[in-house]
Amino acid sequence: KRKQSLATTESRKSLRLDDREVAARKEKSISSAECGCCLDKFVKNEMVSCQEKGHVFCRSCIRKHVAEEVYSKGNSEICCILTDVCKSAFNTRELESALPQKIIEKMNNPQHSADEEKTEEVEC
Repeated sequence: KRKQSLATTESRKSLRLDDREVAARKEKSISSAECGCCLDKFVKNEMVSCQEKGHVFCRSCIRKHVAEEVYSKGNSEICCILTDVCKSAFNTRELESALPQKIIEKMNNPQHSADEEKTEEVEC
C-alpha cells in the first residue's frame, strides 16, 4: 500500500509540473503578439492597438505610420495602419507612449506645413 501511495504522490507531482509548464506556455503565448504590419512578435504591453478591432502594432511600425500621416499627409487624427479593413482610431495615451515628443507636438499642431519635414514611407 505504501508503494501505491508513493506512486500516487509522484503522479500528482508530475501532473502539477505539467500543469505549470502548460500555464507557462499559455502565459508566454498570451503575453506576446504579432505586429499587424511587420509580422514580428513582440511583448503585448509594448504594442499599440486600435480601439475598435484590437489590431496590434509594434512601436516601430506605429512611429513610422504616424510620422507619415503627420508629416507627409498633414493628418492629426491617426487611424489604424490596416486602413483597407479598419478605420478605428488609437487610444491617445497609448499612442503617445510609443511616439517621440517631436511627433506628438506635430500631431497637436497640425497647422504647420506638411512639407516642413519629410519622413521615410512605411512599408508593411
